[in-house]
Amino acid sequence: MTTTTPDSPDARQSPEVPRLAGDVPVRIPTLGPWLRVMREHRDLTRELAGQYTHISAAYLKSIETGSATPRRHTLDKIITGYELTPTQNRHTIDLWEPAAVLTPLDELRQRVATRGRQAELATWNARSIACGFCDPLWNVLAANPKFHNMFPGLDQAENNLAILRFSSAGEACRPSAAAGEEDAWLYVATLRAALGRFRDAPEGARLLRRLAANTHFAGLWRSGVEVAYNRGPSPRRSGDHDTPVTVQVTELVEEPGVRLFLAYRSHAAEHKGADDAGAQPVS
Repeated sequence: MTTTTPDSPDARQSPEVPRLAGDVPVRIPTLGPWLRVMREHRDLTRELAGQYTHISAAYLKSIETGSATPRRHTLDKIITGYELTPTQNRHTIDLWEPAAVLTPLDELRQRVATRGRQAELATWNARSIACGFCDPLWNVLAANPKFHNMFPGLDQAENNLAILRFSSAGEACRPSAAAGEEDAWLYVATLRAALGRFRDAPEGARLLRRLAANTHFAGLWRSGVEVAYNRGPSPRRSGDHDTPVTVQVTELVEEPGVRLFLAYRSHAAEHKGADDAGAQPVS
């Protein structure tokens, strides 16, 4: 570990020791259970966690069970002691803060129905780049023809990319082999972040219930603690094509609650974004 550790060199269990607890529950994230999962994924008892965080085991238990809410400086001690990644850090703070309000789909669709946004979609399409605007739960707000060509069956999946990915309707557009798992993890990790931030939204609870019925989704959710908000240019191989499809997902600062999804083929995709990659058609 890179943080200060307890005096005993044997205080932390070795990596090969089995986890102290089992699966990550498939439910809307909340602070206490999330911190318990993070502790368990580091193979720490509460007593050992107390040594790393300088917080009593009894108080850690109170936080994990939801009977106590830590002050921010106490939360920072836990974040540091558990060595959370930047995205896990952000997710933890999201869970500590009051739940954000999920903007209704109709309102978000109106925001991206402007002439400027429609012209943007057309411009991407002319460059053979699939482009779509999505909400935090992967509902598609607007998209260009290349995007719809890339995701056949979207209309059979409630126009939701996550539902499409984990349903039979999405079989035609799934990347193959290892890229397929990376693709699936993206949806799980981004939904973990979004469902935590908008944890009081009934739409989120309904979506999670639907996805949890899929054994692949449920297995990925239970077995990992990955969290994601964006995705930088990341090439993946799709279907029978040899040329990687580079996928880029970005939160729009100027449009809170809207994600920009781009996908394009390029031999230089590993080093360039959509603005300067020699894009090739995705369909």
